[in-house]
Amino acid sequence: MDIDVAQGKNIADASKEAGVQHLIWSSLPSAAKITNGKLKKAKAFDSKAAVEEYIRELNLPASFYMSGIFMSNLKLATRKTPDGYVIAWPLMPMTRIPLIDAASDTGKWVTAILSKPSEPFGKRIPAANGWITPEEIVSTISEVAGIEVTFKPISDEVFKSFFPFPPPIADMRSEALIVLREYNYFGPNAHAEIPESMKILNKKPTSFREFVEKRLPWVT
Repeated sequence: MDIDVAQGKNIADASKEAGVQHLIWSSLPSAAKITNGKLKKAKAFDSKAAVEEYIRELNLPASFYMSGIFMSNLKLATRKTPDGYVIAWPLMPMTRIPLIDAASDTGKWVTAILSKPSEPFGKRIPAANGWITPEEIVSTISEVAGIEVTFKPISDEVFKSFFPFPPPIADMRSEALIVLREYNYFGPNAHAEIPESMKILNKKPTSFREFVEKRLPWVT
């Protein structure tokens, strides 16, 4: 059994035994299921989904928080090349990306979930500040940071070559972006679900512009 799944199931078992009144599990959809078996290496998705399924089997009072893509990944992805600063991902320029400032906003979502004692039970809650495209991302960085950043679509294989990690980790990261590119990251209905999910918030989530402003200088 995957160690992440085993640990998640241990948490669920302990919660059941302790009589936990509200468990919040950090989940994601199963990449294998939403792609009909096409993607089998996005372990972060499948492990989280397997534990969610187990929690549901135990009939625990639980909510399933699903984080969007971390804004901090874009700071790390901004690379200096002979042609200037570039973000190169295997996406189309108009792919819509659900972003979240995880450090600042995770607590906002969790607080909102806990403030409604039973309403979120059994629900998946995708957490993002909305949708933004790669073109909008580099435009915002360029304007706020005062540097010119462009977006470059690349192949999945080139993307995997960026990582000095063993193949399973590079494959996992690559397939996560395939889930985004082809399946809206959270699944086929995600574009409608995120605006609904945002309605539970008591505080406004951080915009990408605000995130860039807090992280200046963007490159060093």
